[in-house]
Amino acid sequence: MFKPIRYRAGRLLLRKTGTAFAVLLLLCVSFNAALSLGTVSGTASVFAPGDYERTYSIHDDRGDSRSFSMSIPEETYRYYKGQSHSWYSYSDLEKFVTPQMFTNLVLSLSDICTTDYSFIMAILEIAQQIPYKEHDLELFPVETMVENAGDCSDKSYVAASFLVAKGYYTVLLGFDVGSPYGIGVSHLAIGVAASVIETDYTAYYFEYEGKKYYYCECTTLGWRIGELPPELEDEEALIIEVGGHRQAQIHATPLDSDGDGLTDRLEQIYGTNPHKSDTDNDGLTDYYEIYISLTDPLKADSDFDGLNDGAEIAAGTNPLNSDSDGDGLTDGEEKSLRTNPLKVDTDGDLWSDSIDPTPTDFFFPNLMIIAAGCGVFVIAILVKRRKRVPIMIAPPTTVPSQHCPTCGNPLVCVDLYQRWYCLKC
Repeated sequence: MFKPIRYRAGRLLLRKTGTAFAVLLLLCVSFNAALSLGTVSGTASVFAPGDYERTYSIHDDRGDSRSFSMSIPEETYRYYKGQSHSWYSYSDLEKFVTPQMFTNLVLSLSDICTTDYSFIMAILEIAQQIPYKEHDLELFPVETMVENAGDCSDKSYVAASFLVAKGYYTVLLGFDVGSPYGIGVSHLAIGVAASVIETDYTAYYFEYEGKKYYYCECTTLGWRIGELPPELEDEEALIIEVGGHRQAQIHATPLDSDGDGLTDRLEQIYGTNPHKSDTDNDGLTDYYEIYISLTDPLKADSDFDGLNDGAEIAAGTNPLNSDSDGDGLTDGEEKSLRTNPLKVDTDGDLWSDSIDPTPTDFFFPNLMIIAAGCGVFVIAILVKRRKRVPIMIAPPTTVPSQHCPTCGNPLVCVDLYQRWYCLKC
């Protein structure tokens, strides 16, 4: 999954809460490569009812088993499925950690898991219950949960997304296991910083930038916070910072200055204005754009079609597709033409709006075509009649026995023109 890279090593201590200590290295990445890879039943209001339902078994503060279910909308899954899965440096892996999808979920989970230990363990249990399956591509957490399969990195992204959404400082931990060169990452786990973790076993943690990041294994069931696989005790580790490392611990009542449903902490992450519910003035709140419409909260017109996102939502068009009906005209152009941006042929005249000279007039150009056709027909008849030329020019009127050489019918003399005509031909 991860390809070898060149790196420089600096010292970082890995300690455990007992008396033993081990030394690991913090790898600083330096390379030139391009690799192409590639809501819970806690609450029904977490996500709108969707097409994919997932239920996980977790343990609460008292150790009692609880069922936690989530509903994932199909359109959310399709959105992430259509995103780029490419990455070019290990720091790029941060994009696969998507806390914005899980913010409301962690609030529901926090009602039954109120301590750091029980909450983090519940998240690990969710990730560990996903069946293990190797992938060539890095998957976004929504993909992993819908497809119900993922490898160590995919499951780590799931756990990290939940933890960052909760507000924990979180990092990805990369290990090179079994490589004689020591220049790649073949296993991924996470590290999470918690204020106090009380355990009755030896728990390993990384001391990084003044914080203790407890090792968390997401691959299979049974691993607890701080438990480190024996084969990793002497391994070097790569620390990959994700969104959580810049965040303060979440408060019991997160501050939301503008009341848009997005905490000030998250607004800082997304670059939106924490004192303005609609940063880009498109008629949609920042929360709605990030979690529901999936539009850019910093751009009034996400698809650059000339209509702002709020107007598109109100009209029923797709704010992420500049041509909602696929007729070759952008939604903005259709508005200026007063055509229907949801219909390829607004006036039903069998002409696509993009090629119809009068896209709102059913009769034109069809009537013009019919009129032109009738004109051609009349002209053709007239031309045919003009071909009835006289058989004889200026014949004597005293020859009544003259017959048509074509049909043998007697000819009639028209005195006005002094010509003989065949009335049949």
